[in-house]
Amino acid sequence: MASRFFSRIGGFGSSASRCGFAWTVVFLAVMGATNVLTAQNHPEVKVSRSAPDSMHSFGWGSLAGKKVSRPHVKLGLWALHPFEPQFPELDWVSGFGLKADQWLIATFVNSYDQRAFVAALERYWWVEELGRIDAGVGYRAGLITGYGEELIGWADTIPVLPFIGLLLWADVGPVSIDGFYAYRGITLETGLTFR
Repeated sequence: MASRFFSRIGGFGSSASRCGFAWTVVFLAVMGATNVLTAQNHPEVKVSRSAPDSMHSFGWGSLAGKKVSRPHVKLGLWALHPFEPQFPELDWVSGFGLKADQWLIATFVNSYDQRAFVAALERYWWVEELGRIDAGVGYRAGLITGYGEELIGWADTIPVLPFIGLLLWADVGPVSIDGFYAYRGITLETGLTFR
């Protein structure tokens, strides 16, 4: 079973998926470097919910991101698959989730009509308060169930898949809006905050 798993890792989806993954990695590196340069060139800029000063040093600490508490409940989830011709439009996925501290748990019916469960960590490279709007850029990394070989060739060999992706968010008063891109899908999520 392990040899089957490792032999399939080489076939990492379509070239569009590999290109999307490569752009995500490049974007993550640029955002981490931008965060460090902003902190060095503008020491007077302070985000009220920022991480300890050690997170502003260049290196893995900057890439790991800041811990920001955004407690909210996710009530609306939509999925878009720009690299999948069989899913041409933005679809409602029945589900909900809960975000507390930097942790997210959620469940939804995915595009393959399977119940999926998610447990993930969220960290942020950039966070800004703009009046009643809080916004940020970061990543979400975790584990997900409910997918098989139709998503990626080796998914049938393990029941829980790891994932990491780019997260853009804005909290407008009590409403939270998240956009998340990972592998071959984009989710748009809305909810209510508890701050």
